[in-house]
Amino acid sequence: MAEGGNIDAGVDVSSDMTGDCIVIRSCEPCMRKKSANTASVICKVCNEHLCGPCSHLHEIYKPGEHKMVVIESVNSTPVEVNMKGMNMCQEHGKKIKFFCEDHSKLCCNTCSFKHRKCDNVDELASISSKEGQELQHLNKTLLKLENEIASIGAECKLSEDVLSETTASIAKQIDEMRGRIIELFDKAKTKMIEEADTFKADEMKRLGEINKSSSNVKENINELLPVSSALVEHGTPQQKYIMAKIIKEKIKDITSNITEQRSKFVTSTVSLDFSKQLLSLLKEEGIIKLQVERHHTGLFP
Repeated sequence: MAEGGNIDAGVDVSSDMTGDCIVIRSCEPCMRKKSANTASVICKVCNEHLCGPCSHLHEIYKPGEHKMVVIESVNSTPVEVNMKGMNMCQEHGKKIKFFCEDHSKLCCNTCSFKHRKCDNVDELASISSKEGQELQHLNKTLLKLENEIASIGAECKLSEDVLSETTASIAKQIDEMRGRIIELFDKAKTKMIEEADTFKADEMKRLGEINKSSSNVKENINELLPVSSALVEHGTPQQKYIMAKIIKEKIKDITSNITEQRSKFVTSTVSLDFSKQLLSLLKEEGIIKLQVERHHTGLFP
């Protein structure tokens, strides 16, 4: 068994997919600490599977007599592992006996007939002995993933508890603060309105400048467009050539201007940001701060 995961006590880990296997058990104290180390001995008195370090601590700190037996001598008899249908072909319901290397597919007798033209179809009985070490490594990865998902669940539970605790205290905090805050609101209201009006005036001026610049660009386009449209239909080649050159230069300026206005244009809003640290700010005038947010609206194409 590999280290670094989490597994239920007493679960057998098989290194053979299709037949008998030697059972490998995890150290039970390690599992209670959310890790998974291979048990090397079993205490026959306590019937507990232990790794080397835990077996020493077991004899020192657990009262009574103990009898340690090496795991290999206890589990030397092969046992049958229930694979819960995973050793059966999902397509044909027959026992898996082959592996097609060409298609990376486990096969039953029926499947193997379909893969008879493949170059690398091996019988599991001849290749499965090579996979024991790989399965241990894969099992290690699986145990680590189990530990990670268990940690996520624990973190979620902790977050739920914290959220419930903090939510439950909101009403009490509001009641305690209400009386002391009311007397500060009239003064804060006046200040916030003044700041909001000042910000509004500045934004209106900025938007006016953008609108004026856009109007100038529109006038330039309106000046060029009638002449250009007429020349497209009725102009001489020389006139069209001249107008094309003029418009090409104008388009550069117009495009640059539009790009500049796009970068400047934002929608501005104001809102009140009530501090969460009201208790420490009660003696300060800035108990409420004006929060300014700007959002690009995608008004321009």
